[in-house]
Amino acid sequence: MRIDFNFEPDDPDLQPFRDAWLQQCERRRDRPLGALAARALSAQAAIPLDAPAACRDRLAAIPDLVALLIDPGWPLPSHEHARLSGALAYFCERMDLIPDDASHFGLLDDAIVLAMALSDCAETWCDWREYRAWREACPEAGPLDRRQWHATRDALLRDALRRARLASYLATPSRGRYAPAGAALDFPEAVQFGLH
Repeated sequence: MRIDFNFEPDDPDLQPFRDAWLQQCERRRDRPLGALAARALSAQAAIPLDAPAACRDRLAAIPDLVALLIDPGWPLPSHEHARLSGALAYFCERMDLIPDDASHFGLLDDAIVLAMALSDCAETWCDWREYRAWREACPEAGPLDRRQWHATRDALLRDALRRARLASYLATPSRGRYAPAGAALDFPEAVQFGLH
């Protein structure tokens, strides 16, 4: 049996989950992450294989979430750190809204709270995952912090847009945006064939 669930994070029916999560956020504020991170990783590794796939799939993000929270190159604003570590703390609670040992559905509330936290910090979460993938693919770039990564990514995006725009002009030179109809444009060979 497969259980799928989709929800809107602001759904009023989910308010009890949001309240329980925000309580954990307040408890976690300004507390060290070390022990909590270790407990969360152990608990995630111990998720039973017969747990619903919808829960297991969402809770598979916990190792990445821990990596984000401890990444020295990606410091988080205190409110985002509290919200994400609060989701980890909620996951580590055995007696939460749905006790973890409840048959088959014990992890459902944990998956919902984690999805809420990641949705709440979606821009940071997606940015960091892109940063981490780029850092793994380009180790020769050396260590970059969050600010340096944003500057590098912006430069790469601007360069890609410039090359795409130039390629569109060269695709049909006689019909280029700035050429009169029927006029042939004489581009140097390096410009015409240097685009990859």
